[in-house]
Amino acid sequence: MHKWLTITLFPRDDVRPVRNDELLILYAMVNKIKISPVQALVKQWLSNFKMTGPIECTSLITCIATRISALEGNFIPFIACDHAYIDEAYLI
Repeated sequence: MHKWLTITLFPRDDVRPVRNDELLILYAMVNKIKISPVQALVKQWLSNFKMTGPIECTSLITCIATRISALEGNFIPFIACDHAYIDEAYLI
């Protein structure tokens, strides 16, 4: 099960060492505890990918990324063009 976790959720070169986040997920699986591994996944993604250019994103994405400290040290421009509001009138 650990090998499956490391290949699908936490990809890296050497899948043999067990990291703390993986151990927590394995413990939750064995004891049938519901968990959300989102923070561990984001931490893994931030260590794998380095951002080199500007990131354009909406205010919702910016809010989420700020909460998980993904924007530290990166220039984040907001999308300046007009955007559509999706409300009840738009859906009808």
